Amino acid sequence: IIERECATITNTLATVHQNMIVQQQNRQTDNNISENSTNLS
Repeated sequence: IIERECATITNTLATVHQNMIVQQQNRQTDNNISENSTNLS
């Protein structure tokens, strides 16, 4: 039972970590779009 709990926690942490990476990439994309818009205007 404990092993299964640990696996669940590990999977949860991996998912959270993945979400953080995606959010970081999204922020970077937003920044790039803002810069491009500024350059175009």
